[in-house]
Amino acid sequence: MPRGYGVRFLLLLAILGLPSLVSHAQSHSLVIGYERFHSDTPTAEGGRLLFNELGCVNCHDNPTGLPPRKGPHLRDIAQRGNPNWLRSFLRNPTEAKPGTTMPKMHLTEEDTEAVLHYLASLRSEKKPPKAFKFVNAERGMSLYHELGCVACHTPSDVFYPPTGNPNTDSYSYPSVPLIELDKRYDIHSLSAFLFNPHDYWSEGRMPQFKLDREDGGDLAAFLLGYQNGDSTDYPTFPNWEVKHEASMRGKVVIQENNCVACHTLSDPGFERPAKPTSIHRGQPFPETHPEYSLTPHQLTSIERFLNEKPTSPLVNSHLQTLNCLACHSRDGEGGPDQPRSLYFAGDHDLGDTGSLPPPLTEIGRKLQPEWLSGALTGSKTVRPYLRTQMPVFGDSVLGLSERLIEEDRNQTTHIEPFETSTEAGRQLLGNQGGLNCITCHNWSDRKSLGIQALDISNMAERLNFDWLHAYLIEPSSYQPNTLMPSFWPRGSASNSTILDGNTNEQIAAIYAFADHGTGLPEGFPDEASTEYEIIPTDRPV
Repeated sequence: MPRGYGVRFLLLLAILGLPSLVSHAQSHSLVIGYERFHSDTPTAEGGRLLFNELGCVNCHDNPTGLPPRKGPHLRDIAQRGNPNWLRSFLRNPTEAKPGTTMPKMHLTEEDTEAVLHYLASLRSEKKPPKAFKFVNAERGMSLYHELGCVACHTPSDVFYPPTGNPNTDSYSYPSVPLIELDKRYDIHSLSAFLFNPHDYWSEGRMPQFKLDREDGGDLAAFLLGYQNGDSTDYPTFPNWEVKHEASMRGKVVIQENNCVACHTLSDPGFERPAKPTSIHRGQPFPETHPEYSLTPHQLTSIERFLNEKPTSPLVNSHLQTLNCLACHSRDGEGGPDQPRSLYFAGDHDLGDTGSLPPPLTEIGRKLQPEWLSGALTGSKTVRPYLRTQMPVFGDSVLGLSERLIEEDRNQTTHIEPFETSTEAGRQLLGNQGGLNCITCHNWSDRKSLGIQALDISNMAERLNFDWLHAYLIEPSSYQPNTLMPSFWPRGSASNSTILDGNTNEQIAAIYAFADHGTGLPEGFPDEASTEYEIIPTDRPV
């Protein structure tokens, strides 16, 4: 480490406010969904979540129905990690990384060293890409707070969102702690991980954001406290020494402890994980079983799961495993708490809908199956004004769209769209005697005439008709504080001239025009000419 670096690093920590990022470290295994939704009373549902997220289900045949959660890949850890930190982590995971879900494996000092030698022998031909030479920690700080990282991790005390200064003492649920990142990563390995976490931890819970390559380096520079901008000045970790005899012993230790039940290795000759075994009430554990750091409350919840059948829908637990409810609300639960909500960035002219992700209430009824699946996998987006991103969770979302549809579609009476006048729909969407929808909403590549709300030209492709019908009659019941007014309050049409004021006919006409109508809603300027005149008729325009 260069002379003076330690003093400079401590100064940068004070400048950047990085101590606040780790101030909520936990002495017990931390599963955010459990802490937020099940920490008051032990339940079978909470136990199911813990049994899955702690990896118990990877060794025991007590299925949870939830996406598997496993540890990071070990096939190239020697090329991206610090052996000194990993040594302390293997000895005592909770002490090295408070809040970790990695259990203590009761390894001897000799076994620990042997495992390190074996891991050092695993070399991947694909080396982690290096960060750009020049990195910008200040820009990384902005990315960290605006992309959505702070929905799961603690914001910095020195970053002030434009919407106000949050009260850092009023977080209503804990954050995933970021512990001693400088001891675990160098600038290049952390940059590569942030750019594509699924390359290194495909069955973890860290999602992948849509980043440019430089974004990973800037984020890493901020999180590591590196301020001078030249990544070649930053420390790198020593090469791992490999002793063949110790490496062979380490392979045996990993096999004996069934580490491959949770971790992926690159060794083609490695045996498969041990066959899962069921846990029954009163069954004693072996003395050397993996030791988790759990609270009595967590232990009781797991016991209830093993002896009781959870009664809440599995889809709720699926959302909690991925921490979807850190950003979204569903049925009045979840969503960012008040101090975190201030960091969600977007178009504040649109109110809460311009900065906060949409609620997931009845989302399986709301979205067409193909669109819902695409939204979960990152291929479908509709709110370009949101700075906070919808990340990609990889294989962990498999089956989630089907569960949402099954849960939400079964709870309501369906109304099918019916054929009616697309010309009436075109008039209703416009501002020439219609409902002025294009004053706020974009239509395909045409910008709205006022605030830039989401594009509604694809509503038939995106939305189920029965949800849209209910939403347009009472928007605020689906999204409180929305700026969207009701033009059919209590089912009565405010426009009584088009289609004789028939509410069902008018909503069906709007849907039909979006589906297969031709032309544009009335009122868009004629872009074919450079001049046009707005002529008021029965009212100001």
